[in-house]
Amino acid sequence: MKALDVDGVTYTPDEINMLWQLRTLRNDVVHGRSKEMPKAEDVEYATSVVARMLVYRAARRRREES
Repeated sequence: MKALDVDGVTYTPDEINMLWQLRTLRNDVVHGRSKEMPKAEDVEYATSVVARMLVYRAARRRREES
């Protein structure tokens, strides 16, 4: 969360909660504790949130190098 704040990433608490829920779901599947798969729209939304995080990080790094 500190890195997101340093990078100036806009996010909501709901987005962060969704990412944690997907991570938990993924770990349960990978480690054989569950077979429940996430909804496709949740994965798409999570992908867009993480892409936003990466774009902000890249932009900050580029500004620092200039």
